[in-house]
Amino acid sequence: MTLHRRVVALVLSAALVVVACDGSSTSTTPPASPTPTGAIVPGILALSGNLAFGDVMVGRSASAALTLRNTGTGPIAVRGIRFSGPSGNAFSSDFAATTIAAGEARTATVRFAPADAIAYEATLTVDSDESGGSRIVALSGTGRAGTTIAFTGLMANESPAGTYAESGFTVTADSSDWIAWTNYGAPAPCIVFFAQGGTALTRGVSVTAGASTFKFVAVDLYSSMTPIPYEITGLRDSVVVFSMIGTLPNTFGNFRTVEHPNGRDTVDTLVIRLSNPAPAGGSNPMGLDNIVLLK
Repeated sequence: MTLHRRVVALVLSAALVVVACDGSSTSTTPPASPTPTGAIVPGILALSGNLAFGDVMVGRSASAALTLRNTGTGPIAVRGIRFSGPSGNAFSSDFAATTIAAGEARTATVRFAPADAIAYEATLTVDSDESGGSRIVALSGTGRAGTTIAFTGLMANESPAGTYAESGFTVTADSSDWIAWTNYGAPAPCIVFFAQGGTALTRGVSVTAGASTFKFVAVDLYSSMTPIPYEITGLRDSVVVFSMIGTLPNTFGNFRTVEHPNGRDTVDTLVIRLSNPAPAGGSNPMGLDNIVLLK
């Protein structure tokens, strides 16, 4: 007698169950579905930048760039940047909350402004919705007292500026057109040169500190009747480290300060060149005072 079997297939909880009439059963599980191609991976935040500020003059500030780059495939919502630690209040940033798309980057400007001649350390934290949590960067800097070349040793009015030494620095004029003014300055004395009416004259001075290096902080510039085109260059071993080119509006006989935006640049020579476009009908004095340096 032939035994005929009836087979009933039932699918239970994603398993295939085969039941025979004799009560025996076997089960198999279908293979898992593959991960969809192009699935979104959460954003990954990478930080880069040199936030070791080094020496910065007390009462001044220096800035550095921090790059926030999203190396993932999904967006990152950055809530902001905060500073902590015993010296956290010496550091700041105007970075605002933003969303960084995959593959894109944002730059945050971080500033260090020491109030005292001491060492500073702090922590910068970037808060975001990145799966890895907040990102942390160490900050450091040192407040230092600066040196101001105020030309106080120039005693004879309208004497050639020539080569002048003060506080371990030497200022060398590139022309005999530079003279001392002992009756005017910020405060007096200062050094100036004249351009005759209807002519343009460019003159400069160089600053060195023997074999030592230093940092340029600021200088006060003056013109009687015209704007002041200037070029300020820092060199080290005859290689240009920085170059600042600009024009101050007419100061109408007053001094105005030009500050170096990156006080971290170390040089061994500073060159300050001024262009004096005297108006027709009269000569124009142009000059400088108070070269502020950090040695």
